[in-house]
Amino acid sequence: MNKTKIRCFSSFILSLIIIATVCLPCSARNFHVNDNEGLLLQEQAEQLEKSLSHIYAEYGIIAAVATDGELDGKDVQSYADDLLDYHLSAESGIVFVVSDSQREYAFSTVGEAMNIFGGYQFDILEENILEYLADGGYYEAFEIFAALVGSMASDYRNGEYGGESYYEDDYYENGYQAIYEEEVYEEITYTDILIISLIAGVIIAFISVSVMKAQLKSVRSQNAARSYVKSGSMVLTKQNDRFLYRTVNKVRRQQNSSSGGAGVHRSSSGRSHGGRSGKF
Repeated sequence: MNKTKIRCFSSFILSLIIIATVCLPCSARNFHVNDNEGLLLQEQAEQLEKSLSHIYAEYGIIAAVATDGELDGKDVQSYADDLLDYHLSAESGIVFVVSDSQREYAFSTVGEAMNIFGGYQFDILEENILEYLADGGYYEAFEIFAALVGSMASDYRNGEYGGESYYEDDYYENGYQAIYEEEVYEEITYTDILIISLIAGVIIAFISVSVMKAQLKSVRSQNAARSYVKSGSMVLTKQNDRFLYRTVNKVRRQQNSSSGGAGVHRSSSGRSHGGRSGKF
């Protein structure tokens, strides 16, 4: 009986070890990627995890992405803030949350990441990402997010914070998409010179003819009929002004549909956060 109990207990312990061995890597793999809405394929989530994990290993900043349709009943900015505070427990980090069903997105930062990612950096992120969100390219949007965050963190460490432009490219290095700006110079051909010469000739000819035409035109139209009447030939005994009609043009005032930036604010935990949210 004792041997039976020992075998059962040993089997139970072995089962726990196997479960822990299988589950722990899964939890670690999905630490930076929380696709609750199911917008990503498994291989896409794994590639994103590698890219975002590299940022943490290189710069000590937690960078994460998340999707959620219900947002736990919160607004998208509060959901992003709480994700950093409670799920990721980030001392310094940035998270990018997307809700496909709500058509909303949010960035949230905390700790040192608030110094790295300000208004200018959010402008760059939105400029490169929102078009992909609108077309349903969520994986592409998340990959660009990871690449830009890594590039901005690198510039901040190297003292190159601010003033630089970031562009996306299909070049990959060290498991994440590299961002760089490439200057392209085109050689001017003889065909280009001929076209430019023809355009310049037409412009010069038009100006010359217009000047000559203006010099030959001696009679100009008058705003009133008084100039065409011979002096003393007609005497008015009575004159008055009569209102005929009014023309009113109305233009609708343009309104922006996005919710705008959240700026520096406090989350439900009382911590200061930076960030921005909007619709796509």
